[in-house]
Amino acid sequence: MNDELYGLSGGSFEMGSIIRKYTRQEINAEEQALLDSWKAKSEENRMLFEELVHGDSLPVELANYHQMEVRKEAAGEMMMEMTFPAEGNIRSMPWNWKRMAAAAAIVLFVITGALLLFINKDQKAKITTQNVSKRSTKDKAPGRDGATLTLASGEQIVLDSTANGFVIEQGETAIVKKDGMLSYSPKKGGEEGKVLYNTLSTPRGRQFQLLLPDGSKLWLNAASSVKYPTVFAGKERVIEINGEAYFEVPPLTRKGGKERVPFIVKTSDMEVEVLGTEFNVKAYKDETNVSATLLEGKVEVKTGSSQALLTPGKQAIVGQTESTNKITVIENADTEEAIAWKNGLIAANKATIKEALMQISRWYDVDLQFKNEIKEEEIRIRVPRTASLSGVLKIFELSSRLRFEMQGNKLIVWQQ
Repeated sequence: MNDELYGLSGGSFEMGSIIRKYTRQEINAEEQALLDSWKAKSEENRMLFEELVHGDSLPVELANYHQMEVRKEAAGEMMMEMTFPAEGNIRSMPWNWKRMAAAAAIVLFVITGALLLFINKDQKAKITTQNVSKRSTKDKAPGRDGATLTLASGEQIVLDSTANGFVIEQGETAIVKKDGMLSYSPKKGGEEGKVLYNTLSTPRGRQFQLLLPDGSKLWLNAASSVKYPTVFAGKERVIEINGEAYFEVPPLTRKGGKERVPFIVKTSDMEVEVLGTEFNVKAYKDETNVSATLLEGKVEVKTGSSQALLTPGKQAIVGQTESTNKITVIENADTEEAIAWKNGLIAANKATIKEALMQISRWYDVDLQFKNEIKEEEIRIRVPRTASLSGVLKIFELSSRLRFEMQGNKLIVWQQ
């Protein structure tokens, strides 16, 4: 085997295993070092890694790979020849075949049972993706920036169709839309008057950013809303959210004094109070729990008569169906999973299958229908939110026993 291409004596088989572990976030330090060394061997290796892991090519290549018809004595022999090209032939392989060979190595660890099916010498073997689901020819694009702004008067403005630079005034505050963000700026020389409230809401398949008048920045996930004043004039900065949002809150002191003004996020089941910090709040009404995950600073979480102080890396969870209003604190929370959506990823490390599918429903604006009982087991997924729905579903199928079928805007899900 040509080690110049694969850079390891184990070849694409070993590297395919390591890349798959990377995508499932199961890679250890030694394997990460081997992966880094392999990528550094050549620009070709690095480009192949980027295309397989961060683009849509892996599910496509896997599908193409499995649709090929070949004539071999055994499926095992065919897989081995595809994965380990003969010496001297590997450098002449076209780029798409190199991608396919690397994808094939990953397939060996994803699709079980394929190598156990031996085929007679005179038979033609057709490799498929283990009954990949039927889908309509119409794919769904991923979500994008977009939201609806509801003014204090009740007037609604669809921000998807408003141009950059759009300006409107609310009391003594100017509101400007630019590049997927709505910014609130107090007018120079303006006096604090009546406090007006606006609401920014995103439907499924949309996300948006908000810069509040105190300089706090907010990322609003799909199917979410936030209600806030156009100016913070009191002793507290209070906003209300439904759904999910990530916050970067700067410290603020009252005019003419040193007293700090707390920033309070309210949901229907929980209240989070901070002075200056970065955190994520998830409060979808169709999910079992409400959570607050802290990345920097300190926050105090309250519900009913219970309260908990969080330091970085901790997560507070409140059950929406519980009458006790108990707060459960996770000491070493998966902060990467909690804010993956804000960083452009559909990711699940410890989430259940249904929790992961809810991300799909909100981002791709599809209705879920379960054909049979889905076991409440954890799934590991890491896919860019820029991928098409079909590409994401292929990754789900390769990572679990889930199967899918699209009927209009309905995504039918079952487990084999």
